[in-house]
Amino acid sequence: MINIAIVDDDKSFCGIITKKIINACEQLDIECNTESFYNDDIIKRCMEMDLIFLDIGMGNISGIDVAKDIIRKTKATKLPLIIFLTSMDHLVFSALKVIPFSYIRKVDLESSLLPNIKEAVEAINLYRKEREKYTIRCGRTAYTVFLDDIYYIDNYKNYVYFHTVQGDFKERTLLSQIDQKLCDKGFYRINSGCLVNRVHIFSSAKKEIILDNGVSLNISDGFKDVTEKILKDMVNDYD
Repeated sequence: MINIAIVDDDKSFCGIITKKIINACEQLDIECNTESFYNDDIIKRCMEMDLIFLDIGMGNISGIDVAKDIIRKTKATKLPLIIFLTSMDHLVFSALKVIPFSYIRKVDLESSLLPNIKEAVEAINLYRKEREKYTIRCGRTAYTVFLDDIYYIDNYKNYVYFHTVQGDFKERTLLSQIDQKLCDKGFYRINSGCLVNRVHIFSSAKKEIILDNGVSLNISDGFKDVTEKILKDMVNDYD
């Protein structure tokens, strides 16, 4: 399954290109799920996507700036891929500085869409093989998730709960054991009962972290040093 987002403030165009994308995927025998966005709300949901078709000019919103925010957030995952769409040829060079996966002029949509989707899906499948995975054991059932799909991990009584893009999973184990496995893989211990994944941190203050899915998590007094490290790492992500 390939999750595809179409981002354009023109709702009519979103409907048109969605049909064309679905048709192209059917021709390529690719199973896809599409969702339309009409503003920068895609930034909060970008981690759920594999491929984003992004209009460069959306009224007061710059598609190029939206792309920069998405790339910053997904720096560690390489996904989603971004394909720019535009009818503004004078913005081509500015758009290419962001280094998108590809670029399609709207007038060339008919001829360019299918080959671009084919190349993007090949790249997505390659990236998926490279992404690090983690196995969660729920009783007799084992679930494998990508590490960067985990929002945060907390514990309750004898269980550790993994909150992920795919949903919540629980494992009968100790949080300290999970911490030992993931401490060098971008997870921060922000209190005695919670680990948070750096790739999903939207903002950070002295006593609170906001994730890109809207969840707010408290930083305990004994873990204040982690705030400085988080801020430092977030600044480095912009470099």
